[in-house]
Amino acid sequence: MATTPTLAQAAALDRAYVAAGGASMPLLECYARMVDPATVELAACPHALVIEIADVAREAGEAVSFSLVASQSDASRAAMLRAMHETHESIQAVRSLSRRLSSIFRRGAELRSSMRGSL
Repeated sequence: MATTPTLAQAAALDRAYVAAGGASMPLLECYARMVDPATVELAACPHALVIEIADVAREAGEAVSFSLVASQSDASRAAMLRAMHETHESIQAVRSLSRRLSSIFRRGAELRSSMRGSL
């Protein structure tokens, strides 16, 4: 019988993988792929879009900042792990923004299509 790790176990496995030198969090990525963005309704609210954009800017800034620290010749392993973590969070923020923009685009297309049909 196959078993599935709990979310806490999956997170621990991903952290261990990164600590061992892995460049990603494979279980988190698998979980993200399982959630079909087409079935998740993302609000097209302009305020939510602005919040997503601000999150991308903040996460990207943190990724750059910690990566610069990790680029120093005397950088610790902890500094490198932090840079990797911040970079991963930046990537996730960009993906989230991309999903929201796609949702807004699709809604706009659906609206335009329904308006054409009612004229």
